[in-house]
This record gives sequence, structure tokens and C-alpha cells, in this order.
Amino acid sequence: MAKRAERHAPFELSDSSGDVVAGASPRVVTRGRRVLPGALLGIATLLTVFAIFAVWANRQLMNPSNWSKTSTALLQRQPVRAAASGYLVDQLYKNVDVPAELRAGLPSQLKALSGPLAGGLRNVAERGTERVLESAEGQSAWGSANRAADESLVAVVNGGTRAEPYRSICTASSRNWVSAWACRRAWPAGCHPRSAT
Repeated sequence: MAKRAERHAPFELSDSSGDVVAGASPRVVTRGRRVLPGALLGIATLLTVFAIFAVWANRQLMNPSNWSKTSTALLQRQPVRAAASGYLVDQLYKNVDVPAELRAGLPSQLKALSGPLAGGLRNVAERGTERVLESAEGQSAWGSANRAADESLVAVVNGGTRAEPYRSICTASSRNWVSAWACRRAWPAGCHPRSAT
């Protein structure tokens, strides 16, 4: 109690002329005044992060042209192409029983080689996919597929129904028989080039 009384006890201050002003008490910094600046700084930081994300989302996610240009520009970098080709081949091998497909097409004497052949073809498929993604046609198909996927996202965000981006991927790549084969086997039945409208 003595400390509390001591804290609020009057003391002497001098003004600018040097005269002593008696009876003035010091300002007491309350807990709210100590916490408020930190809370305001935290709220401002959070709002800044949300604002940055909102601007990015508006310029990239909600604009299919920008999304397509950006993804195509990224695909021109070799590490991105390598990662994308690895992912695409992994998805093909995950969704298609490649040894069974090879077994079905091989003569009866070579059917036992379908497993090792599928394993060996995986590396060839990755290199081939990377070359396709490096070509102008591959990058054009990539841009079209990303544009269709982003248009689908924008439609869903705006309350519409989900479009089918796979349809445009398969249609764009239907000129290549390997891509058409992959589309027919790796993606839903309604998405292969023959059923695309």
C-alpha cells in the first residue's frame, strides 16, 4: 500500500523557465497502453499479409491469361520441366497398369518381359515427356491446359459449376498418339479425345 501511495504522491517538476511546479503527478503507464501498440502492430501485419495474398490472387488465380503466361514461363526452366515430366510419368504409372498394357500388346513369347520393359520405359518416358514439354507445341498445350484449369477454378469461385480441364488437355494433345493413349488410360473415361466435344 505504501508503494501505491508513493507512486501517486505529488512531486516537483520544473517548467521551461526553471521554476519549480509543485503538486504535479507523473503519468502512470497502464497495462492497456503497453499492450495496445503490440496488438495494433500484429493486426496491421496480418492485414498486410492478407492484402498481399488478395492482390496476388486477383492478378494470378482469378486471371486465366496471367496464370497461363506465368505457368508457361515457368515451364521454360529446365528444373521445372524435369519435375513436371517426372510427375506426369509418375501419374501415368500410378493410374495405368503399364506392364499389363505391354503384356497385352506383346507376342506370347515376350509377355514375361513386360515388367522389366515397363521399368526401362519409365526413364525413356520421362526424357520424352521433358522433350515434349520443351517444344513449342508442348508449351502451347501446357498453356492451354493451365488456362482451362484456371477458368474452371474461376467458374467454381464465382458460383458456377466445375468445368473439365482434362478435356482440353486431351484435345490439345490428341495429335500425338502417345499422349492420346495416355489420356485414354490415365484419366476419366469421358475425357479422352474421342469423346471430347
